Amino acid sequence: MSFEIKYNDQPTPHGMHTHTYYEMLYVLSGTTTITVRNRAYECGPGSLIFLNPFDEHASHPLELPYKRYYLLIPLNELKAFHNNVLLLSVFRFHGEQFPYVVQVGEQKARFDCYFSMLMDVQREGGTFADPRMEALMTLILTGTHSMRPDLFIPANQLSFLPIQD
Repeated sequence: MSFEIKYNDQPTPHGMHTHTYYEMLYVLSGTTTITVRNRAYECGPGSLIFLNPFDEHASHPLELPYKRYYLLIPLNELKAFHNNVLLLSVFRFHGEQFPYVVQVGEQKARFDCYFSMLMDVQREGGTFADPRMEALMTLILTGTHSMRPDLFIPANQLSFLPIQD
């Protein structure tokens, strides 16, 4: 199965909605307000947002151009694109205090490159099991873990991780 990553530069606001898949949103430029579970976050260049299926969310662009990538991961494909339970734990069902947004800061140029390369893998017909996909996701998730280890749960502390067998 092919994975889906989308690039979007349209300033279209999106009202409250949910998805039946995991979503990772990465902001390249511009600023938007992302509201997740009734909490608003101002997101600008280098913001990385992790959403679970059924997380109610909305976006309202504030500063243009608002350019971003969306990585969409079907429920039954989460394990297919990576095998590290610690790194996948960022996609667990989030509690009320989960901070959804990570600022990549000085790592922005790297993250820009990672997401651009994911687009290249998709254009070449890559799947979730593609080794290039796993390598890029490892770079994204380990980079995120180094900045925000509090978003990840060690396997021995997991009470529930929604990963399909």
